[in-house]
Amino acid sequence: METGGEGSTQAQGEEMSLYATWLSIDGDTDDEETGHLGAPYVYTASHVLPTTTGQRGGWLQIAGIPAHCGSDGGLVDFLRLSTSATDDGDPAVDLLLDREQVETLRDRLTLWLEREVEEG
Repeated sequence: METGGEGSTQAQGEEMSLYATWLSIDGDTDDEETGHLGAPYVYTASHVLPTTTGQRGGWLQIAGIPAHCGSDGGLVDFLRLSTSATDDGDPAVDLLLDREQVETLRDRLTLWLEREVEEG
């Protein structure tokens, strides 16, 4: 794959990412679908109940590889989750999830969204 060609903003010798960002939750991004979500809330500790007035910072991104980048134009069943607790991204963590892991994550997130207040 050639990089840094005529009209490219990519420096000669740099490799282009295969991943396309699908969602970015941070303090800067405005998205047509999601609007401006703001930065995630900063995790304090497991014994501290979070609130909507808590400190915000860092970012979370979800990215996938478009089909045209896959071998023979096929789907690439890996999703990249990237996150950092700091706005400058240091340190950032990138994880790859396969299709089964993404499906399980989706199902658990759906359960979390559909939960109801327990009576008791």
